[in-house]
Amino acid sequence: MIYIGIDPGVSGAIVALDHDHKVRVCVRMPVLNIGKKGKTKNILDDAGVLAELRSIKAQAEHHGVATFTVLEKSQAMPGQGVTSMFNYGGVYHALKMALTAVELPFDVVHPRRWQKKILYGIEGGDTKMRAVLKVQRSLPLLALVPPRCRKPHEGIADAACMALYAKHLRTGSSG
Repeated sequence: MIYIGIDPGVSGAIVALDHDHKVRVCVRMPVLNIGKKGKTKNILDDAGVLAELRSIKAQAEHHGVATFTVLEKSQAMPGQGVTSMFNYGGVYHALKMALTAVELPFDVVHPRRWQKKILYGIEGGDTKMRAVLKVQRSLPLLALVPPRCRKPHEGIADAACMALYAKHLRTGSSG
């Protein structure tokens, strides 16, 4: 089985693990940078997302295994503006549609639900850093610091934790 975790948003990621916690796919969310010089923004690359999900499905089919995905539920965050929340919700629904179009089975999971199970016993108060610690301990070969960056990518850490949660939902093991 291949377990997929998706942290939505333009700073999110997609991580796919096999049953032995070998990382099959680890990509930052495909985005396009649009706008004029000095005033650019990232938007979801719909075709890029579809290509990544199709690739994961093809890998699974090639190896004769099933897939299961956990997509983090979109929610309003205090202090975020109306426009940013509208855009975030659009990305979330585009990801749900992409999973449906590629015919990958998935569950939508509230962040607190996967965090309660996967981050249990991990010290600290900040869930982003606790997710980084969990991934460093459970998936030591997963590169959390992308090229030309100095700190761990929180979207990759969250997506990896959701892939671990997907495994837990199917097998009862959370790595």
